[in-house]
Amino acid sequence: MKKKIIGIFVCILMMFTAFSAVATTSKQEQASLNQSSGHRGGLFTQLPYDPGFNAADWYAYVSAIFMNTSYQDYEMFTDVASPIQGIHWWGMSCKNDDPTYLPGDPIGMTFNITFYEDNNTTPGDVVLSYSNVKPSITATGIFYPEAPPNELYFFECDLTPSCNLSDGWVSIFSTGSDNNCSFFWMESSTGNQHAFETMGEEHWDSPRYGFSLVLTDGAKTSLEIVNMKGGIGVTLGIKNNGDQTVDNFPVNFIVKGGILKKIKMNAGETISGLAPGDTAPLETGMFFALGKITIFVVGDGIIEYQQGKQLFIYTVIQNT
Repeated sequence: MKKKIIGIFVCILMMFTAFSAVATTSKQEQASLNQSSGHRGGLFTQLPYDPGFNAADWYAYVSAIFMNTSYQDYEMFTDVASPIQGIHWWGMSCKNDDPTYLPGDPIGMTFNITFYEDNNTTPGDVVLSYSNVKPSITATGIFYPEAPPNELYFFECDLTPSCNLSDGWVSIFSTGSDNNCSFFWMESSTGNQHAFETMGEEHWDSPRYGFSLVLTDGAKTSLEIVNMKGGIGVTLGIKNNGDQTVDNFPVNFIVKGGILKKIKMNAGETISGLAPGDTAPLETGMFFALGKITIFVVGDGIIEYQQGKQLFIYTVIQNT
């Protein structure tokens, strides 16, 4: 499964090209949406790819039986400092008997989650496997370009017993659903390129960087995206509504678009030392561009998507 352009006068184009620099996100003439759910302390994080301008800008890879063929996805992780007590991931649900990737309802999906030792950057022996687990599933309201558009879902699952593995591999494979659907794992823009998909146990395809997931230590808090505003650039806050200080929380804050799609930036950062009740500010700073833009903000359990316009150095966000 794979995945705006805008035009104006040539003189403005030349002006724009001289200055270009900014953001990441994608397009979809859809409204904005802000979703929040509980965050658990992240040990290893790879955030999902932004939606892109068209169906060729993003990829999601089946990890299930699809069209009567078995596919399975694997992701390598490194430097995990504590026992893994939970796993979060992003993906899509498609009817498993439709070659056009017709969107489906993921309700009732079950998964086999398997951890492996690393064997020279390939999966080695099985360390621990969890069979037919049923994660909590959140519909993000973010739709990726496709025909018809596919919605991104956020999956969360606690792992009992915990998995003590600092370097290794994990596979997430859908074993069933209530609606005859297959799971497609969303790629990440921050992976280390050690990930792949098999078809019938043979290597079949690979994401550009890796798959989107978070391995967690079970520490609970709750974060929220607040006060997104335009002006001289885009600003927003990440508020800690939980009862624990948040450390090592990566956020992608992407702005993308403009004439000839010249705007492409990620103003995200890793948030640390965010005390309960406090808000961490994020901002793009000033940038020069002209035309439609999209803004995509995502972290573990938080996500927001907005449309806007850039008028040279001034950003207008089209709130709905």
